Amino acid sequence: MTVMSTLHRQAGGPAYGPEIRWRVVWKRLVLNLSSREVSEHLDGITDQTQALILRRFLETGGVDTWQGQGGQRPHQVFDADADIWLLCDVLDDPTATLQLRADRLLLRTGREVHVSSICRAMRRLMLSRQKVQHWAAQRDEMADAWFFLELMSFYTMEDILVIDETSKDRDVLRQSFGWSARGCPPVVDYLELSRDGRLSALCCLSCVQMEDWRFNPGTYTTESFDEAACSMITRVGADGRQPLVSRFPCILMDNASIHGGIFEQEVMAAGGRVMRIPPYLAPKRSPLDNGAFGLVVRYIQRHAQRLASMPMHAVLEEAFLSIDEPSARWCFHNCMYYSRYGQQGF
Repeated sequence: MTVMSTLHRQAGGPAYGPEIRWRVVWKRLVLNLSSREVSEHLDGITDQTQALILRRFLETGGVDTWQGQGGQRPHQVFDADADIWLLCDVLDDPTATLQLRADRLLLRTGREVHVSSICRAMRRLMLSRQKVQHWAAQRDEMADAWFFLELMSFYTMEDILVIDETSKDRDVLRQSFGWSARGCPPVVDYLELSRDGRLSALCCLSCVQMEDWRFNPGTYTTESFDEAACSMITRVGADGRQPLVSRFPCILMDNASIHGGIFEQEVMAAGGRVMRIPPYLAPKRSPLDNGAFGLVVRYIQRHAQRLASMPMHAVLEEAFLSIDEPSARWCFHNCMYYSRYGQQGF
């Protein structure tokens, strides 16, 4: 072996073919073998050579050398900022296509890249399905911790008013499960109650009761949400009580697309604040999703025989009125929101 061949081997050069270099990457990064184990498997390849091959792979997404290019590194399409953007984009939308990611990168940075560059960058960053799921879960936990810390640093459950919408039809009158013999699919003979007459309800929940609600046939839009929400928080009570926006300094809602800016401007003009629950955390941090709506469904199913002859809006009104103060505080307790009175507030 010549001195030049030895140097090439130490630099990950042509003395080691692409197959050997890819084996080093596979054994070190996928199988998590040590450099000593890889050296035993691949005919004594040194630790320094393994480190150079791994660095080349992490920098370029491949194991090709720079020989024949004047010793200069090839043009890097992805820098550190683009890598961070790609990682965040994958976590935000794991199912997006490579072409869609390339279009987003062009709109954000003005950098036009081919889908193959996106693919190589994702492989270099080792964005596998399991790792993306793990990182997304970690990011959700961090967002949840920051949101909870900020909310509970300034407010207690007595200061919070939760706003969210739900949709119900007459199918809610019966439970959606059946019984059957083992090994046989369940058979439903009674199909009179079909999915029709769907009604959406926009609800305001405090730790005392369901404060107010508005009905809308079909689904709420941005315009109908702003109109209904503004009318609820600014309405003076029949007993002369102050509007909801004056009684509750914090309005809590999720970040649905229909929750537009007009409602938030109305709250800010009245001296209140709107806090949005981070994505994917509403089932954990929204007292409506994490308790109240379930109590509504349970009440309707428990009194289904009596409520079956009533119109849907009357059914929902009675179910909303059934939520008393202990039930409302239980919903806030599920979300770990504490009272200014300590544990006795629960």
